[in-house]
Amino acid sequence: MRYRLSDMLRYLAAGADVVLDEGNTIKPECADVLHSLTDAARQIQVPGYGLVQMHPHSAFTITMNEDYAGTNFMNEATIDRFTPIHIAEPESIVDVLHRVVPEASAASLNICDYVYCAIRDRIRSAGGLEPDAMTIRGFIDALRAEPLLGLRWGLLDNVASKPQDAYTRLQLTEL
Repeated sequence: MRYRLSDMLRYLAAGADVVLDEGNTIKPECADVLHSLTDAARQIQVPGYGLVQMHPHSAFTITMNEDYAGTNFMNEATIDRFTPIHIAEPESIVDVLHRVVPEASAASLNICDYVYCAIRDRIRSAGGLEPDAMTIRGFIDALRAEPLLGLRWGLLDNVASKPQDAYTRLQLTEL
């Protein structure tokens, strides 16, 4: 019986770029398998298959959201193989929301942005909300639900109700 090569390895051998989305949800011991692909050797020995050489034009990109539930710290050996690009949270989400939900009114976009800024400021303040209180997807879902629920209920259901702990949910409903 021979091992069937995974799509990811086939793509890397053929010259494709691979994006490992939410890479910090991978258990560190599983990420170790990628080390030989991401160091100077750019190859991996696959038991039951053989040596797989990564194409010179192939690349790995790992995306991650820090401090999310279910995420892990990446070990130093893995971190050392990638160049970090830190993207700051936006000061306003009007443009993002408008691109994703173009049918949303300017008034609704501004209300969502106001709530976003209030949450962001509470997260930044000492003793404030935890980062998991923020959800850009929640604002998108609220705008999409607006025709059925109205924006207030859309925000309550999709933004204020997202955090797992009751105290944070209560704080968000009071904004």
